[in-house]
Amino acid sequence: MENSHNFFYHLQIAKCGGTYLNNMVVNPISKILEDNNIKFINGEQHLGWQEIDNVYTLSSLRDPVKRTVSHYAFHKNNELSQSPLKNVYDFLKWVENYKDFISNYQIKNFLYNKKNLNSNTFNPENDKIDLDFLIISINKEIAIKRIKKINILLKDDQLNYNTCNKIFNKILLDFNIKSNLSIDFNKNHDHNITKNSSIIYQNLSKKTIQYLYEMNNLDSEIYFSDSIYYDVK
Repeated sequence: MENSHNFFYHLQIAKCGGTYLNNMVVNPISKILEDNNIKFINGEQHLGWQEIDNVYTLSSLRDPVKRTVSHYAFHKNNELSQSPLKNVYDFLKWVENYKDFISNYQIKNFLYNKKNLNSNTFNPENDKIDLDFLIISINKEIAIKRIKKINILLKDDQLNYNTCNKIFNKILLDFNIKSNLSIDFNKNHDHNITKNSSIIYQNLSKKTIQYLYEMNNLDSEIYFSDSIYYDVK
């Protein structure tokens, strides 16, 4: 089988399990790929869409409500010693303040290409916020077309040892590379979880959760389209 890919890219979307994927799959496999003349594009700076011929792309999506809560909790980590209800109140204020920035955040990553590495596509309170990301026009047709180009797209609930071991081997097979290297299952593979994120989520009302899904309407539609994800069976 002849490999048709010259590049490997992890399209890493903030708070969607990217750190876990990096530790489990991307970092271990990058050296193998580079040793076989495959150019590795490091997506840890949330580079967005890479329109490159012959690029092999890995990415993951997350439940839009949980991702939004996690986004907030990551930035407010040092301030989350309040009661759960107080945290929920502050979270909802944050959502309204930065609604234009965080709504459909995942899909925006497929419609955006980072031009300035010093700009910020994650913290809406940062004065170096990337204006190109802020003003993205949501184009569903383009977003879906690009998502369908992803070689391996995973869902947050697929991120486990079994799945990662399968995609590790699949990537090597797709690149026609033989290697004795495998995932180190004894290593602690960090999810980069902010512990108070789950507390806030558990205290959201059904009405609030529905509102957040509607605010992330395209993210939600894509997330619940099961047919687009890598089949781990």
